[in-house]
Amino acid sequence: PWKYDISFGLVPISFAPRRIAKAILEHFLFNAFITLCILAYVILSAFESPFNPPSSTLSQVLSISSIVFSIIFVVEAMLKILVFGFFMHPTSYIRSSYWNIFDFIIAIVSFLNLFSFFNFGNINVLRLFRSMRGLTSMRFLYSMSLIRKL
Repeated sequence: PWKYDISFGLVPISFAPRRIAKAILEHFLFNAFITLCILAYVILSAFESPFNPPSSTLSQVLSISSIVFSIIFVVEAMLKILVFGFFMHPTSYIRSSYWNIFDFIIAIVSFLNLFSFFNFGNINVLRLFRSMRGLTSMRFLYSMSLIRKL
């Protein structure tokens, strides 16, 4: 049974997309996929350098992978927000874990970075967050325990 029946004050547990999102989040393969994406993201970020020519194959691969990973992390955040709610109750996405706050900030900055809001030449605000994103792979075990509590 879910601890809180309504997400966003209006989405009941009987809402099919919410049940589907919960099933996706509970699936071991989804969590393993997200963890692998985080690790791949951190490894690829290590190859990023302001000295790489923008037209090089490496720069293009890094750019495309950044877009793909940003989309994956934004979708993960959206699924969790749909299932847990955003802020209103104690087990909501933002209030349940500091890892979720960190993930949400990274998802938002990644999303904004897709539209180049935070790109200033070769200086990229997202690099700071990318270097710390690897820490969130430790949240894998924590997220499994959180989902089991619902």
